[in-house]
Amino acid sequence: MDVSVLDAKRRPVRGLTAADFTVLEDGKPQEILSFTPIDVPPAQAAPEGWMRDVSPDTRTNLAGADRLTVLVLDDAQVRPMPLHGQNVKAMARAVVDRLGPNDLMAIVFTRNNSGAQPFTNDRQLLLKAIESFNSGYVAGMPGDRGAALAAGYFAEGSLITLRYVAESLRDTTQRRKTVFYISPGVYIDGSDDLRREANLIIERAKEANVNVYGLDPSGLGGLDAEDSVATLGTSQRMANDLLHVLAVNTGGRALVNRNEVVSGVGEVFDENSSYYLVGYRSSNTSTSTKFRRIDVRVNRSDVTVRARSGYRAHGSAKPEADKGGASPALIKAMRDAAPRGDVAMQMTAAPFATPDKKDATVAIAIALRQPRLALGGRVVEHVSMIVGAYEPDGRRGPSERLNARVVLKQTEDPFVHYELLTRLQMAPGRYQIRVAAESALHAKEGSLHYDVVIPDFTKGDLNLSGVIISAEPNVPAAGSERLGAVVPVVPTSRREFWPGDSVSAFVRVYQKARATDPVKLTLQVRDADDRKVFERSDTLATTLTASLRSADYRIALPLNVLPPGPYLLTVEAASGKATARRDVPMMRK
Repeated sequence: MDVSVLDAKRRPVRGLTAADFTVLEDGKPQEILSFTPIDVPPAQAAPEGWMRDVSPDTRTNLAGADRLTVLVLDDAQVRPMPLHGQNVKAMARAVVDRLGPNDLMAIVFTRNNSGAQPFTNDRQLLLKAIESFNSGYVAGMPGDRGAALAAGYFAEGSLITLRYVAESLRDTTQRRKTVFYISPGVYIDGSDDLRREANLIIERAKEANVNVYGLDPSGLGGLDAEDSVATLGTSQRMANDLLHVLAVNTGGRALVNRNEVVSGVGEVFDENSSYYLVGYRSSNTSTSTKFRRIDVRVNRSDVTVRARSGYRAHGSAKPEADKGGASPALIKAMRDAAPRGDVAMQMTAAPFATPDKKDATVAIAIALRQPRLALGGRVVEHVSMIVGAYEPDGRRGPSERLNARVVLKQTEDPFVHYELLTRLQMAPGRYQIRVAAESALHAKEGSLHYDVVIPDFTKGDLNLSGVIISAEPNVPAAGSERLGAVVPVVPTSRREFWPGDSVSAFVRVYQKARATDPVKLTLQVRDADDRKVFERSDTLATTLTASLRSADYRIALPLNVLPPGPYLLTVEAASGKATARRDVPMMRK
């Protein structure tokens, strides 16, 4: 469990050892078996040019996550006033700005969750979700029963969302978990239902060791200054009471009555910049699922200790595998809110038009890295994998089950590398593809999350598929037969290349059947200073296929003649006034 120790000024207390801690379960001392201090690296200054603006087309779980942050934007309670909406976005952007290099953040809305963003460290995706905020607060005249019912519905929805967030983080361990609740709060006003929900939020947050920080975007004086209605200002202050109650009971803070709305965000990140991972095995061998209370103490005066308040044992019954044959451990890895790095993975996904259909076929390459086993010769690894898509509001999309047999050749490298290839057919829209893998050799599970936008290739006069990168020599790959009908090349998720690697890019251009203008395709490579180091242009001859014309384009990339460093590959197609573009960052080692 993660344990924070703060001094009287809410600054992290560093330098403690396991001997400084005492852990009690139901009042009985427990033996501490593992102890790790965690110091989170500070947020890095944003790079310039394309390195700031272009997101990688790969995702990895190799770095792990020092902290998990959930940003709850209360579009059900924030008043539809320009200043309040501006403050919400300014606060939210300040949270993104303070994320460390290994932090993950999710964004959730309390009313319209269509713009939600699952856990990611992609700042562009987070900022895009923030910009979608739009208040939906309902207010009516006194005595308007319909408006009163709507307001009560929205208030309950705000609290239920907070509870769901806390529950979703309960089984995610070994990292700091923080919720920023940007809201004026909820005016409970004696409602038993709302009070019950507020108590459930506190209970679930304590069980999950989640700290809730309330940030009121209303500014100094709440609503009085803008509305000139004293009773509204009073209601605002009473709504703020909820922010204080949640903060006091979960170890967070309530930042209210501030015109400088972003000033407290840095303080919150500072106090969460250092913590300890403390592990113990319970001396209580009972299989009862009764709640077990945890009390963590430190032999220092004038400090505050924050840790989860307890947990429920799972009992003795063994969960059954699902109908598809996946193990309970693999199913859990798939459902976890945050990715797990016990099986190291890296992934890329490239959408292609599906002939005669509006759907797209997504070509997926997943690289796995495992410690080398000292067995000599060749080793056979059996990997079970689930690949599934989720819409922003959590609804499940298409999924695939894979069982791969991979022959691993042992080398001097301390790790063995291989890739699994598959595909998903998906309707246009925004998704998060989740991958969970189980290694039979190491008896471990890992997971990875990948955000992707599937275009509607039937719209617009010109479109580009995703870009596939191929490399030789490449690591062993399984599943290439699943992609043979989609693309004529074998993709890799590698984006770091060494001298001697032969690297090529493949892309497919789509043009409306009625179009007559030629398609000019330009490929550029730019260095970290945005200087063009390679360019080539070709005019493509498209072939009519169903309702679209298409053309394949493949080109070798001149990485061998370039000095080490980061590069941006840009593929741009133009036909008449229509253009389409894809960007792929990569590294020459």
